[in-house]
This record gives sequence, structure tokens and C-alpha cells, in this order.
Amino acid sequence: MIRAVRVHRALFPLVRPLTLRSHTLTDREVLYLDIDSDYGRLIGECPPLPGVTVESIDEAKAELGRVAHYLVERCRTDTTPNWPSSTLYSVVSALDQVKHGLQHDRPRNRGTVAVNGLLTGSPDEVLARAEQMVANAYRVAKLKVARSDLEAEIALVRELDHRWRDHLKLRLDANRGWSWEDAIRFADALSNVPIEYIEEPLRDPKQLVEWSGRLPLCLDESLVDVEWSTLEHISPVTAIVIRPTALGGFSATQEWIKRARNRNWGVTVSSAFESPVGLAHLARFALDVTGGDSPCGFDTIHWFPEPLVDEFAARHGRMAVVSPLAAFEAVWPYVVESIDV
Repeated sequence: MIRAVRVHRALFPLVRPLTLRSHTLTDREVLYLDIDSDYGRLIGECPPLPGVTVESIDEAKAELGRVAHYLVERCRTDTTPNWPSSTLYSVVSALDQVKHGLQHDRPRNRGTVAVNGLLTGSPDEVLARAEQMVANAYRVAKLKVARSDLEAEIALVRELDHRWRDHLKLRLDANRGWSWEDAIRFADALSNVPIEYIEEPLRDPKQLVEWSGRLPLCLDESLVDVEWSTLEHISPVTAIVIRPTALGGFSATQEWIKRARNRNWGVTVSSAFESPVGLAHLARFALDVTGGDSPCGFDTIHWFPEPLVDEFAARHGRMAVVSPLAAFEAVWPYVVESIDV
């Protein structure tokens, strides 16, 4: 039985601006669905994000309010919750997290998951951060590319490989930043560098069918906006990045994992800049579906305020799997609005 439902809004000042395609954010705003039930207290995060989800924070808030009212009206006396549906992926993510929590009664901490470090900034900043990662036992790092001069980025990748080939595997993420000509120049220049994979090198994803293994290929945005009938003909594919918020929650993500495994593709579970609550859910999910040893894209925590980084960032290349309720206690000081339904 569900006794009470609340919707919370939290606002996190970012330690540095976050640039997402045509948007630059200086703070991160998320919503939480907070349910008090016979099964205990359940928390799900609703994290709409420009460039990742279609809905705005205001649209998500209105929809989450509708979902909360449904739960209160329909489930006060039900012994088994009759879960509502939604067409907004961020709201579906919150509901899936709550349902996932019902199925996983776990202690405060349970194991760890590997994390790939995230490299951004100037070349000097990237090299300094990579050195820190090696010292802290990270074994995989992801470098954002297609953001500056092509030759300078080629030189930076070569320098990273030269310094730490034996300690740090490199993943690259172009976020569809290159024309076909520039992508081929980049790939040809690094053909002798053991890149683990490059995400979405081409501005036109339809050209991926012609990539033909120039560098190991990873799909990310294409999972959202390219038909499966096209994707299944891209060969070879090394891995896919799955962000449950962008794909419609844990349930929809499971279908992508099944497709990947049927084709022997690797799976990288990644965040859409969720807060520690969402990351706690994602870490539990990653532990379930990958065993925790395939490095996840959770290093985005380093954009959040320092107290949260200190508590939740990876240690020695691995992030602790914590209870979402414990994470919610930590983010409570950043909650700016709470609505009792």
C-alpha cells in the first residue's frame, strides 16, 4: 500500500559550465519521486536534460505531478501498486528506478562498479587529469574529441598513448562532431594507436554503415534516433553506450542489452548527468547487467558540488554501489522545493 507521495525539486550549482550541443548549463536541476509505502521508502530520479530528453524540467514536473496523483488515488488501498505509464523518458526513468528498488532489497552498500574517467579541457588539463587517473588506479579514460583543431586532437591522443599505454585504455567520444572527411583523417592518423573505441564520429549517422572498422566503433546517440533496421547492418560495432534516461528507463534498456549481447557487442552503462541519487540507481543496474567490471560512464559526478564529489566519486577507478536513499540524504541540502501530493 502507498501511504504518501512527494515530488522534490533539487538545484545543484555546477563547479564548471556543462556544454551540451547548443546548451550550456551552470547548474543541474532534477526532480525526485518520493514514495512512502508498505515496502519502505522509495526514491526515483527524474532528470530531464537539454539535448538528451525532449521534455523540459517544467514539462517533466507537471507529468511527475500527474503520476504522483495517480499513485495516491489508485494505490492507497492496493496491496500491489498499479504503476502508471508516461511518454516522457525522464519520468519513466523515475518510475523504473522505484520499481527496480522494490525488486532489490539491499543493504546500504553492495560492491563496486568500474568507472571510466572523463577527460575534458585544455591539453594540459587533460594530461594532468590523466596522470591523476593513473595514480588512482583508473584503467580506462574517455576523451572528448571533435571540439577543437583536428591536428591538435590527434597529437593529444598520441601523447596520452605514449605516456600511459600500459596503464590506461582510451575511449574517444566525438558526439557526431565531424564530417566524413575529418573523421577519416582522424582515424587514419591514429590507426596504430590501440583505441578501445570511438563513439559517434560522424555528423551524419547514416554514413556509419560505411565506417568499416577504421577505428573500433561505439554507438550512443544513434540508439535514440536511428532505426534498428539500419543499426543492425553497421559492421563491425565494438560496443554501445546505454543511458537509461535517454532510452526510456531500465525496461527499455534491457532490450538494447539483449540486442548487443546477441551480436557480441560490449555494453557501457552511462549517465545523463544524473545526481548522486540517479547514479546510485545506475550503479545498481550496471552491477546487475555487467557484473560491475565493464567501466561505466559515471565520472560526471565531478561537475557536482565538492561535498558530493568527496562522498560519491570513484576511488581507485571504482564507484561504491550505495543505497539511493543514502544518496538522497546527501543531496537533501540542495532540495529547493517539496510538494506533498
